[in-house]
Amino acid sequence: GKDANAVKECMLVENVYDLQYMEHNTAGNYMLSTDIDAGETSDWIDDDKLDSNLKGFKPISNLSGVFDGATHVIKNLYINRPYALGVGLFGGSIGTIQNVGLENGNITGNGTVGSVAGQASGTIRNVYNTGMVSGSSNVGGIVGASSATITNVYNTGNVSGSSNSVGGVLGHVRSGTITNVYNTGTVNGATATNVGGVIGDATGVFTGTITDLYITNVYNTGTVSGSSSVGGVVGSIRNAVLTNAYNTGAM
Repeated sequence: GKDANAVKECMLVENVYDLQYMEHNTAGNYMLSTDIDAGETSDWIDDDKLDSNLKGFKPISNLSGVFDGATHVIKNLYINRPYALGVGLFGGSIGTIQNVGLENGNITGNGTVGSVAGQASGTIRNVYNTGMVSGSSNVGGIVGASSATITNVYNTGNVSGSSNSVGGVLGHVRSGTITNVYNTGTVNGATATNVGGVIGDATGVFTGTITDLYITNVYNTGTVSGSSSVGGVVGSIRNAVLTNAYNTGAM
């Protein structure tokens, strides 16, 4: 019937090996069938290069399908790629990521680093992170560089960046609609510019009187530090609409 035709076929992800195998079909539709403990990724070395600088889980590049966590969690995910760009569970995503928590992870990259996605331009909703995220530029607790639609997302993990655009939830935002987002983790950008409790740098584009970047219902309670352009909610904001936002974190 009509309802049956509306249901998309999805592939169940049952363990960390299934999670890594998604890189072979990034247009697929995936759903977690259970919580996943990815702790063993701390012992992984990239088989492609056997490079000691490419440790842990290999980020899934260019998701264009759907990843649905079905309210499950991925625990102890480890990624250590200190010279890499596009680092996170997904290195990049133009698809949909939803209904998943990342707990107690440790994710390190160079630029465009986030727990859920290094870069995203699709949809992200109902996700959270409690682990550590670190990098140089465009570093966020959830997404490093975003032009996505983001809803109901939060971060409680510590985020650190040494160069620019460092945020508790999102590092650099170019466009999109961001709604119901908050951070309680520490944001450490001691030597960085554009550092914010929620967003490091939000730079939209006005066409006439209409912007392509709207940010609504966001707050921060975590400690925020940076070199310049530091804000409790947003470090630097241009050509964007920000409403119903507050900060109670120390700066």
